[in-house]
Amino acid sequence: MDILKIVILVFLFSFQSLALRVVAFNTMCDFCAKREYNYDKYKKRKHYVVDTLKRLDGDILALQEVRTSRQLKKISRALKNYDLYYSKFKIFKFADPGILLRKGRFDVLEKGGRWLGPKGDRRFSLGWKLALPRRLFWVRVYDKELEKEYVIATSHFDNRKKNKEPSAQVVVDLFKDFQVPVIFAADTNLRPSMDGFKNLNDTFFDSFELKEEFSILRNSETSIHDSCNVEKDTVFPACRVDHIMLSRNSDWYVSNWIVDHFKYGDNKSFASDHRAIAADIEFR
Repeated sequence: MDILKIVILVFLFSFQSLALRVVAFNTMCDFCAKREYNYDKYKKRKHYVVDTLKRLDGDILALQEVRTSRQLKKISRALKNYDLYYSKFKIFKFADPGILLRKGRFDVLEKGGRWLGPKGDRRFSLGWKLALPRRLFWVRVYDKELEKEYVIATSHFDNRKKNKEPSAQVVVDLFKDFQVPVIFAADTNLRPSMDGFKNLNDTFFDSFELKEEFSILRNSETSIHDSCNVEKDTVFPACRVDHIMLSRNSDWYVSNWIVDHFKYGDNKSFASDHRAIAADIEFR
């Protein structure tokens, strides 16, 4: 092998090592099965969820709507190659959201979180308008492969306007002055046309808009609009509520943005009422 080929191979290996795949997936809670859409029960779907995450093979997995810590731990054990982080509570086993990080790649330097509500930075909250409890969770990591420090954050906003738009403001207020890059991978229940998303977009780039390529993973015939979560009159990409957002204090390159359309079981249904998404990201 001549010296030019060696140089090219070293260059390509170095370039590839800078890639980071981030996955966001609302897995649909165990009691949330929508019978009109013919979903299997969670007992089966949990295996579909694990299979989806294995296929996407992300370095960072941001999961929403895994209801309990026990369920989250079972998913983590099935994946094996990840370390699990989430907010832990003694009173009840609430686990939405959680983050899984590829083993051996990250040093976790700090972690934090807060409830999404008017006093959620100090106490438990059921939102600005009474609803299920919602949290923001984040970890600050040192990525040993990239030799870079950054923050990974995730959340699951409530679907009520009086809750989801203030939730976006909480994220903006918390992260807008961070000196390190921030990756926010979440189910925001905010479409790009909504005010709350526009607020987020002042502090973050939408990775979908930065993408070089767009890919769909599927094992059967599907429509581009199956990339949407299950709501009426959904048209992709305007329907998007699951987002991977990148702080504007860094220069990013998104080589590929991926949505998973795999179907499972006798019902040939999706693993969740949301599609898993992924983004292949590089720091410039």
